[in-house]
Amino acid sequence: MNNESLSTVNVIELLDGSVIQVIAFFDTIEGNEKAEKLFEQLLKEHNDPDWEIGKEYTGPIFSAEDINEFIEDGVYDDDCGYSLRLVHSSTIEKKNS
Repeated sequence: MNNESLSTVNVIELLDGSVIQVIAFFDTIEGNEKAEKLFEQLLKEHNDPDWEIGKEYTGPIFSAEDINEFIEDGVYDDDCGYSLRLVHSSTIEKKNS
């Protein structure tokens, strides 16, 4: 029997504890960069619904340091029940050979 693993980095969006969406990327340098960009994008979109990529961000002022801290911690929560999580996971699938 051979084992095959799948490692991912997941961006999880929640509202009042219920999952809105889970978006998974391969746990590679490129996948981590994409997940972190998505985490930041979702954070900005939630706090300024009119914000679009390329436009000036006018929502609550989060410094680059604040955003990096959210990403490093893998957690963003607001006072309205909205949450983001950045989570690494790995699964092992057993295959018969």
